[in-house]
Amino acid sequence: MVVDACGGKEYNNAMSIQLGHGFKDQYINVIPDTILRELCGHPILNALHLTDVGFFPNARHHYRARPEGCAQHILIYCVHGTGYVRFGRGAPITVPKDTAFYIPPGAPHVYGSSDTDPWHIYWVHYSGTLAPWHKPPEAYTAGGVFRIPFHKLPLIMELFHTIFGALDQGMSLGTMIHCSQVLGHLLSLVYVSNSGFTAAELCAGHDINRALYQVERAISFLQNKMSGSCTLDEVAKEVGLSKSQLTAVFKRTTGYSPIAFFINLKMQLACRYLDLTDMNISEIAAAIGYQDPYYFSRVFSKTIGMSPSAYKHMDKG
Repeated sequence: MVVDACGGKEYNNAMSIQLGHGFKDQYINVIPDTILRELCGHPILNALHLTDVGFFPNARHHYRARPEGCAQHILIYCVHGTGYVRFGRGAPITVPKDTAFYIPPGAPHVYGSSDTDPWHIYWVHYSGTLAPWHKPPEAYTAGGVFRIPFHKLPLIMELFHTIFGALDQGMSLGTMIHCSQVLGHLLSLVYVSNSGFTAAELCAGHDINRALYQVERAISFLQNKMSGSCTLDEVAKEVGLSKSQLTAVFKRTTGYSPIAFFINLKMQLACRYLDLTDMNISEIAAAIGYQDPYYFSRVFSKTIGMSPSAYKHMDKG
């Protein structure tokens, strides 16, 4: 019996056949230990490198049991179908479509695919001195399983296939460094961007996707107002939320209120004008919607930590 962490559903998963791999159209690549020992002295690879990576489509009967755990960190992302995972002696937890789970090194675990709705999974094992920092915050995991907003799927898949394609060209130092950098991007995309939401909220996938869409709409609206002014009322009306609703979801997603975020966008643009043009302070202020250059300078100093003039003359690059 498998317990669903994202909805309380249960289903039976009695498997007569258990397969570790060998699925039609699968991709799997395991980096030999000899290559890892040879290359992982490089500082970038010592910090983060993959050891195994793959894609198992329609993986009926897929099953893995590691009573002693695994030496690496493991990320498994289910893009279709259903499976389950069990940590230690805990109850099995359903892994539905658009969710992922993380397994730390040394943690006993079992995972497998549903017989009736086999999962399609992307997976990676990784290690390195920075690997322990590449994991989901506990605040948004539900028994180890967390939801990935649907809009991230194309980029996550692209990053996995970038790694696949690079490894197929040979496991040279350059290839492994490239894969390390792509892996870092992939892990940050999976682990970091959801951290404003709780496990229960992430399990309510429709609500989270709607919230993220509203925040994206709000940011796009603000970006189109950079040369003028904008009120919280206007942004809320644009995305169809009350001011309090918008502020709550925006702050949890970005860490800022909508207006504070708008000011930061303006000051970032002001920095680019200072870096790349000969515009004076008054011209820059007017270009980003501040009619009073002295007020603009005060806002810039508060946001950036120095005056526009000091920023202009600061050594950069």
